[in-house]
Amino acid sequence: MQLSPFGDEEGSRRRLSLLAGDPQISYQRRGAQWEVRDGPPIAEAEEPIDGDQARLIRAELRIVDSASITPYDPLRDVPEALFAFEAFGEKVWLNGVAWNDGLIHETIKFHERYGPLVRNESLTAPPVPVPVLSHWLEACRMALAFKCYQSLRPEEAHLRPNVIVLIVESFLWDLALLPSEQAATRQLQENRLIEWSQYQTRYDDADQGSYTRRASVWLNQTINLCLEGFGVRSQVAYSPPSSWFSSYVAPTLGGALWGQLAGFVIEGSTVKQCKYELCQKRFPAQNPRKEYCSDFCKENRKKRERRKRGM
Repeated sequence: MQLSPFGDEEGSRRRLSLLAGDPQISYQRRGAQWEVRDGPPIAEAEEPIDGDQARLIRAELRIVDSASITPYDPLRDVPEALFAFEAFGEKVWLNGVAWNDGLIHETIKFHERYGPLVRNESLTAPPVPVPVLSHWLEACRMALAFKCYQSLRPEEAHLRPNVIVLIVESFLWDLALLPSEQAATRQLQENRLIEWSQYQTRYDDADQGSYTRRASVWLNQTINLCLEGFGVRSQVAYSPPSSWFSSYVAPTLGGALWGQLAGFVIEGSTVKQCKYELCQKRFPAQNPRKEYCSDFCKENRKKRERRKRGM
């Protein structure tokens, strides 16, 4: 059985710089039934004028049936979660981070299939409600990080103006949700917002060096902050007979997703779609000419071609 679209299991763990079998990850949970409910009221002074926006800020995901919860390894069992999460983030951006029944349904299905981004401290702890907006904004951040990484390639330079716009919007959202008592963090975010807003007005697509420097710094800061926020730690690992490699240990699904993205960036991988018609999964490829996510799909594609030719 193929456990990962990135090849054999051991190779996957190395290429993604993650220890998928670490016991801390095995406490992740999936399989529960979730629903979205209206959360606690917002303070009157902070109530948005737009009713749908207020509804989105209040909305919470809650477990309504936990009978089918099972522990699982978020990399070995469902490694496609990263691409599902990134694709969902793009939909949220396109929708303008506004209430949408279709996106609410997708949010519930994501939690039922993969589980929450942050787990409880133990399997016996009561399930903690998940704010819908925090899940959506994390998905947006992941989608933007993917897009930013993609835009650093000269052949993807057409993405850069949109990436700049989305980075500015991400700072605005972060500031809108940041507690007022976090003055130092707010000041830092405001300074970054001003810097990127000014750069947006004078962006010149001929000046590739300036964009590459700024976008690389943003991507570096974003990945590091998210790794830290999800409790990911780095360590050295050993694989007999004589292989050493660095790895991350991710105790949550959110940390595992950001750890995978960090691995892509470090290796300079591109995201491609498997050419085998019955697979078509997205996968990271260090070789841009690679067309299949695995040898399994490559061989099956050849067999289908031979059958079509009557051989």
